[in-house]
Amino acid sequence: MAKTKQKTYTEEDISLLSSALNELPDVTAQRLQKKNVLDALKGQIKELIAAKGYTVDEVVSILKNQGMDDITLKDIKDITASRSPSSRRKKNTSTSEGNVATE
Repeated sequence: MAKTKQKTYTEEDISLLSSALNELPDVTAQRLQKKNVLDALKGQIKELIAAKGYTVDEVVSILKNQGMDDITLKDIKDITASRSPSSRRKKNTSTSEGNVATE
């Protein structure tokens, strides 16, 4: 088998490649993950279920029909079951400080 000659590059090539890479646009906002999309739609999803009478299954179906193929029933249930962090904390009515023995 014949060896292929290894390509070499010049400093000018590096400069041209670097310029081309620097000119590329930021595509972060165009490549959002499912979590990002659901976070953005959370309020609307909750309103559809709580105020407009849609079921979780219907919301999943609507989102799938709109192109969100990876949405699951669990995703929507997680959104509708979520509460604010302060409401998740249970208040502890008894503290260990009140039970300290003194001499």
